[in-house]
Amino acid sequence: MKQLIPRTKNRLQMLKNNYKAFIFPALLLLAAFLTTDNMQAQQISDYSQIGPGGLYFQTRDKAMSPMIYNGAAGYIQTGYFRNNSDTILNNVNAFFGVGYTRPEHYDYSGATAITFKTGIDYDHLRHVSKIGNTGIDWYAGGAWNTIISYRENLRFANTAINYDFVSSLSLAAKFHRPVTIWNLDLDLDMKLNVPVISAIVRPSYASSRPEGALDNDEKYVKDFFQSIRIESLDNFQRLRSKISATYWLQNGNGLRLTYDWDYYNYSEVNEVFAATHALYASLFFKF
Repeated sequence: MKQLIPRTKNRLQMLKNNYKAFIFPALLLLAAFLTTDNMQAQQISDYSQIGPGGLYFQTRDKAMSPMIYNGAAGYIQTGYFRNNSDTILNNVNAFFGVGYTRPEHYDYSGATAITFKTGIDYDHLRHVSKIGNTGIDWYAGGAWNTIISYRENLRFANTAINYDFVSSLSLAAKFHRPVTIWNLDLDLDMKLNVPVISAIVRPSYASSRPEGALDNDEKYVKDFFQSIRIESLDNFQRLRSKISATYWLQNGNGLRLTYDWDYYNYSEVNEVFAATHALYASLFFKF
């Protein structure tokens, strides 16, 4: 075990020293998927969507506490979906969840933290191919993902307020397969997003203010942009996955049930681990 520790540290250091070699080809791939145009005329279907659900937080924000905080929350999401004859998929989705979290291993209700998470996602995907004889269609492309997470501990003072602002350019993939279950024709989908490069704002050390606001000049827009850190996989890792089942009605509208798992880790200054589990229903309206 002692021999593995320095070996692991060396590999992590190699990753930190060479992550820029990964960014450039990944951004080229992302740009290719985002700018490629389909020259054939296609039938376009547009849908709006909205639906409620539930969210479960699990967070360890070392700027607030070394303990894991968790708890349930209410959740609502809405969005827009465009399908060009199953060849090009565009999706915009906004969401909001708010609730209370408490320490997982310490039964102390006074340490309650008000927690909310909101954000917006844009995905642009193109059909790549079918996977063998499985009936699964594979889509690939890029995404822009932005989240804002906020935690306010009702007991603490100078570290009571903590937050994460993360806006990322990501690689995205989707797998689609129609199935019949209990005489219902359903579309099963799994979508994955992995950030390549991210702009992040977090509180500075031992303060609720970001680094750009430490001079206290109250120029909020300037402070925000001065506080942004550009990070890649060496300091920020995130995986977003969605699994959904959709039932289409005869009038072209649809019903969807989705499980959304989102995990991220930011290891710079005040390290934060955060995961959310969301389960929600959606109504699709064709227009």
